[in-house]
Amino acid sequence: MASAIARELRLSLNVITFWTDSTVVLHWLKASRRRFSTFVENRLTEILDIVNSTQWRFVPGTENPADLLTRGIKPHMLERSSWFHGPTFLEKAPSTWPAEPTEAEYVPIEDLEIVHLSRYTCVHEEPPDDIILQLIHRISRLHHLVRVVAQIRRAVSIFRSSKAPGLVSVISNKELIDAWNTCLRSVQGHCFSFEVDRLTRNQPLAQNSRLHALNPFMDNDGILRVGGRLHLSHLPFEAKHPPIMPSKRDLSTMLIKRAHADRGHSGVEDTMAEVRSRAWIINLRTRVRHVLLKCVVCRKQIGTPPKSPFAWLPKVRVQKPLQAFANTGLDYFGPFLVSVRRSSVKRWICLFTCLATRAVHLEVCYSLDADSFLAAFRRFTARRGTPAMCISDNGTNFVAGNRTLREGVKKLNDSNVEEFMASKNIKWHFNPPNAPNFGGSWERLIGCAKRALATVLNGRSVGEEVFHTVVVEVEGLLNSRPLTHVSADSRDEEPLTPNHFLLGRPYASIPPYLFKEGTTISRKRWETSQIMVDHFWRRWMREYLPFIASLRKCQRSKEKFDEGDVVLIVDINNPGGVWPMGKIIKTFPGPDGLVRVVDVQCSRGILRRPLSRLIKLTSPVSGTLETAREDVVA
Repeated sequence: MASAIARELRLSLNVITFWTDSTVVLHWLKASRRRFSTFVENRLTEILDIVNSTQWRFVPGTENPADLLTRGIKPHMLERSSWFHGPTFLEKAPSTWPAEPTEAEYVPIEDLEIVHLSRYTCVHEEPPDDIILQLIHRISRLHHLVRVVAQIRRAVSIFRSSKAPGLVSVISNKELIDAWNTCLRSVQGHCFSFEVDRLTRNQPLAQNSRLHALNPFMDNDGILRVGGRLHLSHLPFEAKHPPIMPSKRDLSTMLIKRAHADRGHSGVEDTMAEVRSRAWIINLRTRVRHVLLKCVVCRKQIGTPPKSPFAWLPKVRVQKPLQAFANTGLDYFGPFLVSVRRSSVKRWICLFTCLATRAVHLEVCYSLDADSFLAAFRRFTARRGTPAMCISDNGTNFVAGNRTLREGVKKLNDSNVEEFMASKNIKWHFNPPNAPNFGGSWERLIGCAKRALATVLNGRSVGEEVFHTVVVEVEGLLNSRPLTHVSADSRDEEPLTPNHFLLGRPYASIPPYLFKEGTTISRKRWETSQIMVDHFWRRWMREYLPFIASLRKCQRSKEKFDEGDVVLIVDINNPGGVWPMGKIIKTFPGPDGLVRVVDVQCSRGILRRPLSRLIKLTSPVSGTLETAREDVVA
C-alpha cells in the first residue's frame, strides 16, 4: 500500500515512516533473531524486503486515525477528529513524537506465533560391568557357560575361605544349579530391573508392566518366577513356577538351542514344550522359530536351495543372427538300445539347437567320448554350417572336444587354412557344473524329443537303420512345432515355426505341383525368397520375442548370498548327510546385478556352483565356518 500511494502521489519522498499502535507487530518486526510460524514469517519477509524495521514507529491508539474507523465513530464526531488532519504531534519536532515501549525489542516467550526450538538430551546410564553378562555374551553353548560360572563361583569361595583348599573335585549338580541361578539373576536384574526392584520391596507391579499378566514373585534365591495357578500340582517346582527370561537375549537363545538339541532337533512345538519345562521366555514361539531357522544341523537335513530368478535373456536369444544355428546350444541324452545283429548296443543322441530360431538338429552318437562327439559335430557343421558360438554343459566329453578342436587348429601349418579357421573360429562357452537350469534352452527340447521317441519306439528295440530314421523324423517334428500363438481365425497367418527359417515353409514335405516343368532359378525368384526370409525374421521379432518376454518369471529370492557365507553344497549323487560344507569366496553378478553363480572353497578345492545347488548355513554376521562347525558338534 505504501508503494502504491507513493507512486500515485508522484512526489519524491526521501523518508517514509510507518505508524502502528500494535506493540505485537513492532515486536515481530524488530525480533529478527526469532522464528515465527510460516504465515507470519512470510508476511514479515515481504514487509522487510520493502522497508527497514527502523522506519516503523509507535503511535498510541488514542492518537491513531486508523483506529477511528476500525472501532467505529459517528459522522458528526468524525469532522472534529484527527481523521482529516492526523495526530497533532506530527506538526512538532520528531524529538517530541511518542516514545516506543521499552519492551519493543523483545518478543514475549509466550507468544503463540513463535516456533519454539526445543533441544532434547537423552542420558543413558550404563549399568555397572557384570562379569556374568560378559560371559553370557562371549560363550555360545549353555553347558559350557554354566560350567565356567560354576568354576568362578568355586574359585571365589576358595579365595574367601581361610582354610587351605583341598583336592579339586568334579563339579557337583548343586554347583551347576547355583551357577544357572547366578546367570538368571544377572539377566533378570539387567532386563527386568524395575520389576525386580518393586517385588524385592514387596510392592505390586504397575498395570502397564509387561510382566503383570504372569503374576510374578521372587523366590528365596532371588529368581523372578511365574506365579500361575499350579502351586498345588505334583509337577516339579521348576515346571510349576518357571523363571522368567527375556526374549532377545543370549541366555534365552542358548537355552532354546539346548532344548532343541535335546529333543533331537525336532520342530517348533516340541522345542517350546522342552523350553517351558525349564523357563518362561517372553514371546517364546517367535523366538523359537527365529532360532530354528538358523540351526545348522536342521538346515543341513531339511534345507532347500533358493529359487534363482530368471535372468535377462542373452544376446544370442533376442538378437537377429546372420543365419540359423549361428549360436548353438548342445547336449546329450539317452542311451537308447539298438539291435545290432543278435545283440543290443547303446546309442546316444546329441541335440543341437539354434538359440534364436529354436531349430533342432539331432545326431546319433555311438559313445560318449570326445571322438564320437567330434564326429557328430562335423556332421552337424557339414549340413547346418559352422556356428559362431557353442554353449554346452560342463561335460567331460564337451570339454575334451573343445580342447581337441583348438589343438587341431593350432597344428595346421598352411597359412590359408589358418586364416580361414581364424575367420570361422568357434567360441565355446561352458555353463557352471551341476547347473541344468542354465541350459534350459535345450533341456526343454530334450524332453520333447524323449517323449516323441518314447511314443514312436514304444519300448521296442529297433535296428540301426530304423533308429536313424526315427531320429530324423523326430527332428522334423520338432522343427515344425509352432513358436507363437496358434490363432483360431482362418484369416490370420500360420504360426511361426523353426522350419520357416530352415526351409521357408512350416513343414518339410513339399506340396505337389509347386514348381512348373522347366522352371529355372532367376534373380527375381532369388529376391522373392529373400523377401520371404526377411518377412519371417520380422515376424520373429514382432511375435516371438514379445511372447517369450511375457512368460511368468520366478520371483526374486529373499535369501542373499555374499562372499564369506558358509554354505552346504548339494550333491545329487550322494545323500544329504555327506554333502560338503564350504565358504563363498567370489560371486559373479549377472547383467541385471543379481548373483546366480559363485565360487565355493571346500575340502575338494574351489568349486564353481550355481545358487540352485547351495544351501546357506551362516553368514559373516552370524558366524564363520568354524562357528558353524561348532554348532554342528554341539
